Amino acid sequence: MAVWNMMFILGPVVGSILYSSNPKLTFIIASALLLVTFIPIGEIGYYFRNTALINK
Repeated sequence: MAVWNMMFILGPVVGSILYSSNPKLTFIIASALLLVTFIPIGEIGYYFRNTALINK
């Protein structure tokens, strides 16, 4: 829960610092973070697909 709360404080601070340095950089980093979040989501789907096949 602490990480969730810290995200609401650090996210806007880091975003404003990045935007003040270079507006394009903010969107590039946000896109990269979004792509990184797809990795664990894909792993979860892969795990459940394999588990379902094993339990069949």
